[in-house]
Amino acid sequence: MKTILRALCLVIVAGCQLVFAGDIAKDIRTGNVSGKENGGYFGIGLFASYLDGGRIYPEKENEGDSFGINIGGDYYYNGFFIEASQGTFDGLNLGYNFLNKENWSFDVLFSSFQGRLEIEEDKRFKSTIEDERNAAILERNTFYNGAGLRATAHFDSYIFQYRLVTDTHEGNGISSTARIGRSWQVKNWNLHSILSMEYSSSDKNNFLYGVTAEEATGRFPQYDLGSSIIFSGEVGVTYPLTEHSVFKSFLRYTDLPKNIENSPLMEDDNETLLVTSISYIF
Repeated sequence: MKTILRALCLVIVAGCQLVFAGDIAKDIRTGNVSGKENGGYFGIGLFASYLDGGRIYPEKENEGDSFGINIGGDYYYNGFFIEASQGTFDGLNLGYNFLNKENWSFDVLFSSFQGRLEIEEDKRFKSTIEDERNAAILERNTFYNGAGLRATAHFDSYIFQYRLVTDTHEGNGISSTARIGRSWQVKNWNLHSILSMEYSSSDKNNFLYGVTAEEATGRFPQYDLGSSIIFSGEVGVTYPLTEHSVFKSFLRYTDLPKNIENSPLMEDDNETLLVTSISYIF
């Protein structure tokens, strides 16, 4: 599977010019390519989201609505960068742009992490040992910290990005992702779409969706996964309300393969995420 994704990367890059760029989600939604200058931005605002399907979490069982404060931004300094864009595919990125010319770019990612890291035990009352074991499965860590390489290509209104990372936190497998996106400017509205294809190794799948023999319960039987390819698509809009405030909304659909769909930790067959936010940009 990794060979297929590498071949796709070579085919697309061979027909385009590369450019310095950051997180593809941010660049596509703003309609801009990240610059080389030192500096960055910080944004804070409010968001509302709806998630249907996906992995079960204690606070999310059959409850997909979410409201809260949105914080994000990025910063570049002499090639080093930190990216924490809201609504990104890949979480928070720390890295270095080690090869960059007029029309192409390669980055090394020191850390690209997402998921949740449970530090304290949930203190909610659990009436039986079975409840405790079920809760332990739902509350276990999903923290994935990848390190690897990222290549970005820019041609006309399109951005292509390829990432290959391996988990450095607890050796939880490999993720190899190819994404292509396009933006359209309609007056002050920036419309965008992104298509993504991700190879997820057996180790990563079992870390996120598997159930070991030691963990297994009546509700969550033992389950083992092989590797898989995950497809997703996103459409959205961005609109500047004022000089320093912006409205964003996107809809993302993830088509999960059968081995992930059949996991007892999954709420539904596939995953649909809708996020709308208003942020103030400093």
